[in-house]
Amino acid sequence: ARLVRKNKDLKLRLEAPEPTFQVGLTPVQFCRTLNGVNSQKINHFLLESGWIYNAETDPDRAPKYRTRSRARDNYLAEDVRSIARPGQKPILTYSLTLLLAGSIRLHEWYLEQKLPMKSSWDGSLMQRWSYREDLR
Repeated sequence: ARLVRKNKDLKLRLEAPEPTFQVGLTPVQFCRTLNGVNSQKINHFLLESGWIYNAETDPDRAPKYRTRSRARDNYLAEDVRSIARPGQKPILTYSLTLLLAGSIRLHEWYLEQKLPMKSSWDGSLMQRWSYREDLR
């Protein structure tokens, strides 16, 4: 039974095309290229995986996801932007950016079917489209 399961996993990996790993995408943007992944739940998945945390202390406000130290500079980078407001404190915004190792790790989780999948997913593992192709 273990060999049958292992053969099935290897077959899925062989049938899945290699994605174009492009540095600079957010985790959500990268997961949108993978067939069947529920990209709206990726940040929650990364929160549970310990890659990110919510820096917003007010539960009534939108979350501010930031990179945890164990994932920073290995899997994710964090860009901080300051939005100036006249007469008020500036607003700090944080955006997460996948590094190459982060894209590879997310793709491995995808092949292992550990990422949150859509309920309508047909079971095929493939990349739907590439950002590199869209930029041409």
